[in-house]
Amino acid sequence: MTDRHSESVKEKLSLSLDEIIALNNKQQKQQQQKQQKQQQQQQQQQQAAAGPQRRRRNNSAAAAAAPYAQRGPRQPYFHNGIPAVGYSVKVLGLPVGLPWPRLEGMLRRAFGHCGAIIAVVPRRDGEAWIQFADVSACRVALAEMQSAKIGGQTVTVERVGVEGLGATESRQALLLLLLWGPPGGFRGPCGAGGPPLLIAILLLLLLLLLLL
Repeated sequence: MTDRHSESVKEKLSLSLDEIIALNNKQQKQQQQKQQKQQQQQQQQQQAAAGPQRRRRNNSAAAAAAPYAQRGPRQPYFHNGIPAVGYSVKVLGLPVGLPWPRLEGMLRRAFGHCGAIIAVVPRRDGEAWIQFADVSACRVALAEMQSAKIGGQTVTVERVGVEGLGATESRQALLLLLLWGPPGGFRGPCGAGGPPLLIAILLLLLLLLLLL
């Protein structure tokens, strides 16, 4: 090692000043080119590694946004009453005493695989209605979610008489709404807080005229 260094020193001493400068410039240029090449290789490796991560992030964002693509109701939905149009099932036997946001989240998770959920509506203790975007989701819920466990309770799934699922039950539900009002409200035509009997009779007559 010492011999090589001494030879290099002797070689430089034998060169003229211009030759020494030219040699140093050449060595610096070669070193810069080597560093640039290393930097380019590092950048290429980083870009190659970032590609799959970027694709995974995009796929994750798309998957997270998918359940909310059809969140908005296509038609008006009455929160405390009968769905105007759509495809709904009612879930019976739900656990009572839970905060509604928590129970709603449990229902959305349990029934989410059936199809796109437009709305989940509380009816009364232990009962809620789920409105889907299409009738096929209702069929899946009726077929696969019978006796399912939600919050430790075994539930029963029944269809709600709305568009495409039977007009008789829909009329019965509408009649019940007219006579007894929305859940949690008045309890009867003549009960405390209920509508006057005359109004209830007029509403019933109007319903009968519409059904004839």
